[in-house]
Amino acid sequence: METIKLECRSRIIEKLIKDYFFKGKEVEMSSGIDDILDVLEVWFGKNNLQWHIDKVTEEYIEAKEAYESWSKDKNEFTRFHVVVEASDFIAALSAIIQRITLSYELDTFREVNEDFPDMIDTVVNIINLVGISEDEVITNIENKLTEIFIGVTTYDKLKQGDTKDLLCRVIRTLYTDKEINDVNNEKKIVKEIRRMWYAREFNNIF
Repeated sequence: METIKLECRSRIIEKLIKDYFFKGKEVEMSSGIDDILDVLEVWFGKNNLQWHIDKVTEEYIEAKEAYESWSKDKNEFTRFHVVVEASDFIAALSAIIQRITLSYELDTFREVNEDFPDMIDTVVNIINLVGISEDEVITNIENKLTEIFIGVTTYDKLKQGDTKDLLCRVIRTLYTDKEINDVNNEKKIVKEIRRMWYAREFNNIF
């Protein structure tokens, strides 16, 4: 059984792609992604282990639904949706390895959730049917991590009173200082920031 170092999530993603989703294909994440992950591990660490387990199932369901939509109407938008959801599934699975199994063995996935190996097979099949490349997956995982990073760091700027950052200025039109500093609103505001940033980037893609 191969064990891994706890901190190497980018390497985990690369190995998952090579060993399970694109057999034998060597991939490498961008050099700056580890710095982003250093920040995000604190954010992800706020969630308990069950949250991470449920996230894999959630992303699996969304990948299947995206594939069904693409099957009915094959265009660039439905295809892009499949790429995003399949990539999110791989990213979510990497957290299971990092935080729970510390191993790439299928048996250890099965111990966490008996359906995980079948989910992996289904997503691999979806990737092959849609014709998704390993580079597309890496790009989308990096984009999602960047999106979350923007949300988390912009929220920190908000709490520090930043009035120059564009996203901070927009959020301040939606929330009061009291609401911004209320820890109960943290995830909601971060998600709001992410949506705004993603909407802008999505327009750049298409």
